[in-house]
Amino acid sequence: MKKTILTVAIIISIFCFNSCSLLDGGCLYIGDGWQDTPELALVQAANGTAETEQMLTVKHLLETRYIDDIAIMTFVSKGDTLVTATFVTNDEGKYHYHGCTEEGLLSDPTEFVLNGDSEQFVLFPYQQYNSKVFGWCYSSASFTVNGKTPSKEAHSFACQGKEWTLDFWYLNDVPPNTEISIAYINN
Repeated sequence: MKKTILTVAIIISIFCFNSCSLLDGGCLYIGDGWQDTPELALVQAANGTAETEQMLTVKHLLETRYIDDIAIMTFVSKGDTLVTATFVTNDEGKYHYHGCTEEGLLSDPTEFVLNGDSEQFVLFPYQQYNSKVFGWCYSSASFTVNGKTPSKEAHSFACQGKEWTLDFWYLNDVPPNTEISIAYINN
């Protein structure tokens, strides 16, 4: 019995070692998730549960942004929420879904949309990748990132029974691993 358990543990360890590697803090991506475009990789990822289908099926695409070797799609989902999904690439230029963040209630954002209120708690106020820092905010939000005013690009769309205008904000040439500080400006 102990020999069988030990054998199974060794086989599992070998499998995990061969299929996972610490690469940017995650595992290597295996399986049929690799696709020619982020859009196709998202469709592949949505084919899971009813919940993932609601969250990962695009009703209205706001943008697909390519930053170095990743892609980020932001869209209104079939479930009428705002979603930002990230994709990694491989050596062949194919994309694999990495993960997403969903803003369930745009009138009271708590996940990734900055609303301009210095008292707001937001789980992921920004993303940082290589020398870029970026995120989403209400168009009315005024703030600096490490003392600099970020560039903004407005996107208008319908979601949750209302018309919204949100900005994708970004700051380039930020040294990697820099601590990020967001300071609101009172209007």
